[in-house]
Amino acid sequence: ETATNTAQFTIEKGVKKNSKVLKRPKSTPSTTRKKFSPQFTRLKSQLSMVQTKTKSGNILVKRSLE
Repeated sequence: ETATNTAQFTIEKGVKKNSKVLKRPKSTPSTTRKKFSPQFTRLKSQLSMVQTKTKSGNILVKRSLE
């Protein structure tokens, strides 16, 4: 349990450290965000497809190997 706790802590620490870098400046137009959203939704749908197929087993393995 302590191992997972420390791992979680280090992850949170890293996220906090990186959040300063990840914050995009206010001057950036919102169009950049819109550019990525269709790709993201497509990726999300693919992920959900993989999750539904995981129950049948090896399809997930084949997917990751492609």
